Amino acid sequence: MTELQKRLFALQDTGYRDFQMKLIPTVPADRAIGVRTPELRKLAKDLRKQEPDLAEAFLGDLPHDYFDENQFHAFLISLEKDYGTCIAQVNAFLPFVDNWATCDQLSPKVFGKHKDELLSEIDRWMASDHAYTVRFGMGMLMQWFLDEDFRPEYPERVAAVRFQNGDEVDEYYVNMMRAWYFATALAKQYDAVLPLIEARTLDPWTHNKAIRKAVESYRITEEKGLLYDCNDEDILKVQLPFVEKHWDFNQLRPTDFEGKQAFMKEVFAECGENCYIELPFRANWGGAHLHLGNDVFINFNLTAVDDGHIYIGDKVLIAPNVTLTTAAHPVDPEQRAKGMQFNKDIHIGNNVWIGAGAIILPGVTIGDNSVIGAGSVVTKDIPANVVAVGNPCRVMREIGEEEQR
Repeated sequence: MTELQKRLFALQDTGYRDFQMKLIPTVPADRAIGVRTPELRKLAKDLRKQEPDLAEAFLGDLPHDYFDENQFHAFLISLEKDYGTCIAQVNAFLPFVDNWATCDQLSPKVFGKHKDELLSEIDRWMASDHAYTVRFGMGMLMQWFLDEDFRPEYPERVAAVRFQNGDEVDEYYVNMMRAWYFATALAKQYDAVLPLIEARTLDPWTHNKAIRKAVESYRITEEKGLLYDCNDEDILKVQLPFVEKHWDFNQLRPTDFEGKQAFMKEVFAECGENCYIELPFRANWGGAHLHLGNDVFINFNLTAVDDGHIYIGDKVLIAPNVTLTTAAHPVDPEQRAKGMQFNKDIHIGNNVWIGAGAIILPGVTIGDNSVIGAGSVVTKDIPANVVAVGNPCRVMREIGEEEQR
């Protein structure tokens, strides 16, 4: 047993291992140790900083014996800051990736600074005959090229992928990423991507799965007619890594300000400058769909049901025990019994103060400068520059000029 394997076994959680292996069928159970993701991530950071020679030796020692070593390998590569070195490490590692979890954990931040060079690598990865290299290429196209660098031809490239190697499991995980890409693209670039969906450019299985995942990845709401099963196995596979990170976040000591900032910057969909959150903090997706502006203060026990997106502007104050819930279920009892759900995003403007114990329901928008009284249940939009209180929450008065000074 190597020195690093001894360290991994010292962190073993057999209950977590047994649960994890149910979600990763391509990995034999005897190849899993059972180290939780936050522990692996911390060990990777420590090894990079304190024992760089050991880290480099480990990266060059392929293949590994255990699934957890592959996960650890992915975390080490993701910390690399030199683009050329990182690409070389990725290309050396990809042929040995044999499961969706390791493939999806591999996410080097340095790629974001070299997008022009990255595109040619992505094209090469998507043309590979190795399933998880293809999946990784599509994942990188989804991560880095669906926002300001989006081009209409990118989803066409994903639609054109036809991976067939005779292995049903490999083909499943490639097509699942194609579906995930289009689900995310529908939410981020709806007008550009919808024609490809309407034209049925995807095979029927991937087309249907993309529609289902559209409400799970970046939230297509009921207004577009999409309900989904919130207990779907594929949704849980995406959600659980965020839940793991969220658990670790809540274990931070009160004075670990650096740790809090690191988590918010890494996990939250957006996090501006000078944001602060008191723990504990509860979130279905660990805050992965939470968007914070600048100078946001969140007090104890915020519950963010962030199955949909929650947008919070600058200089917002959120008092203790507030609930922001984007998720809802059909009134139809048959649909509800099937576990169907839909989500409506919440928008909170700049300089809003939300009082203790308030509940903000799905789809609500609160205008700039408004105050929501303690204990209020906000069921409808609240305009800017008002004080609103009650259950249901109603506007009590406008905020006068003398109060805005």
